[in-house]
Amino acid sequence: MNLSKSLFFTLLTFTSSLTWAGYLSLGESGEMPAKEYQIGVAPQIALNNDEGLNAAVFLDKAWDESTSSRFMLGAGEVDFYGSGSVKFVPFPDFERQPAIGFKAALWHARIGDENVTTVQLAPLVSKKYETSEYGLLIPYAAYGISFYEYEGDSTTGEQFFIGTDWRSPQIENINFTAEWAVSLKDSTSALTFLATIPFDSKSGF
Repeated sequence: MNLSKSLFFTLLTFTSSLTWAGYLSLGESGEMPAKEYQIGVAPQIALNNDEGLNAAVFLDKAWDESTSSRFMLGAGEVDFYGSGSVKFVPFPDFERQPAIGFKAALWHARIGDENVTTVQLAPLVSKKYETSEYGLLIPYAAYGISFYEYEGDSTTGEQFFIGTDWRSPQIENINFTAEWAVSLKDSTSALTFLATIPFDSKSGF
């Protein structure tokens, strides 16, 4: 009985730490990078329990018209986190059809004394809207399911993501993204803001 209580409170403490820490994000719509590569920064405000701040840098690579990858490193309230992801969009945004695809990511984080490995899968949908005054807006939504493994144990979490990419006509070389992640089950809620600069290997920025 005492062992069961101990295990229960250990799991409860870890789950609270995990959901408070906040680092999982989606961070992009169904559009491919504008050029071969993108570099960017991603400050984040965790919204679970006590608020905390994280910040990350990342690199995107466009492989073809439907596939891209992202590598990210960050720290803050979470001692360290890194991820590698692949986004595949077989149905691009065309006329009235939205972009439909999914993103798969592998995360590793250090939270206090815990090492957490996470596999994240997220189907996503997005739609472009061109405006003369504000530029290009690309709102998106996604449902994410995450499989966490830590200290020989595992659990599953769920999130809902809503956000938008914004390409301003006044700032041509920087793309912006704002995202709200909502924890549906044993995951993280956070506000993430991203700024990316596209470039390619031949012509640069």
